[in-house]
Amino acid sequence: ALDVKKGEAGAILRALIRKQNLRRGQNTLVVEFQIKLLTLILSESETESSSLTASNGKNSWLKVLEDLITESDLGLKEFALDWLNKGISGYNDLDISKKLILLNFICDEALGTMKLRSCIDDQNAKIAEEKKAAKSKVAEAKEKERNLKQKLQDEMAKAVISNGTSLSISEYDTLVSKIKSEAAKAHTELL
Repeated sequence: ALDVKKGEAGAILRALIRKQNLRRGQNTLVVEFQIKLLTLILSESETESSSLTASNGKNSWLKVLEDLITESDLGLKEFALDWLNKGISGYNDLDISKKLILLNFICDEALGTMKLRSCIDDQNAKIAEEKKAAKSKVAEAKEKERNLKQKLQDEMAKAVISNGTSLSISEYDTLVSKIKSEAAKAHTELL
């Protein structure tokens, strides 16, 4: 849903910690990610929106963020919004804990979107299906192993009954070798 690349989340947090400032016309990873999240949130709202920008102005992501904070039920009401009056420089002046609070807030809001929930549910269903298939394979392998052990016991009993005496070491080794090769064959069939 967000098209986040492997390692991008870590890079975003590192950029946040390094306190990279936004130069004129240049987006930081953190701001770009927050814009992605806000765009996702806006896509499910009834509000008509054009593409968000990292700069100050009519389509600023900060304006959308301010609206989201004031309309949200997630309890960010006590978070002072006076820094928004300074625009992007106000955001850059925030300390890391406030930026993390904002990032967490936006992530929480994004998790409430149908698009992201659907993506998460699809991934969970896929993982559950893979887990179920793996458990089934393991159960099948254990069943074959039990059957082969039983077969070994049965064949040993047959050999003892037919000979009237216990098996010689070479007969025993031959029988065990035969069963082991069948077990290995059954195991490779499962894989």
